[in-house]
Amino acid sequence: MLVTADLGCDLVQAFRLDGRGVLHETGRAATATGCGPRHVAIAADARVLYVIGELDGDITVFALDPDTGAIGDQLQTVPTSPPGHTGQQSAAEIALHPSGRFLYASNRGSQTIAAYRVDPADGRLSAIGFTGDRIAGPTNFAIAPAGDRLYVDSGETDLVVPFRIDDETGRLEPGGEGTRLPAPNVMVIA
Repeated sequence: MLVTADLGCDLVQAFRLDGRGVLHETGRAATATGCGPRHVAIAADARVLYVIGELDGDITVFALDPDTGAIGDQLQTVPTSPPGHTGQQSAAEIALHPSGRFLYASNRGSQTIAAYRVDPADGRLSAIGFTGDRIAGPTNFAIAPAGDRLYVDSGETDLVVPFRIDDETGRLEPGGEGTRLPAPNVMVIA
């Protein structure tokens, strides 16, 4: 299954690839007007779709049918900014922890990384916390395959900021000095 986020149309679409390499649409869902879907994350069992809105700073959670690829009901909407943030929204990255128990999202408006606990029964999110420690302009982050570290690009301060991920709670804890790098923007861990 392939899922796309269309920022300009406030739309997400799901596709299946056939044996000839042709994509066929299997589902679509509108997000809130002005959401500006940027990136998506799909639960390992393909039953839940998480969509981050660049313009409204929210995560929209949809049901997903793993057999047909249909996008189902909207289950939840949660903010990526900490309570009390009234400034600009500019959410960017979203990713599930390798265990599937936690989800993380970045917001350039509040200059934070948000952490959520994923309910194993229905995929709904509950906030764990928000961290902005040494972060400015977090467009992207990467989670180590072992699930023990999260690295955030802090493009406005020329720094890649490391965090430890608490295995039990999913909380982000300071993880070291960081690495100086001119305007980091995208990271992939191989």
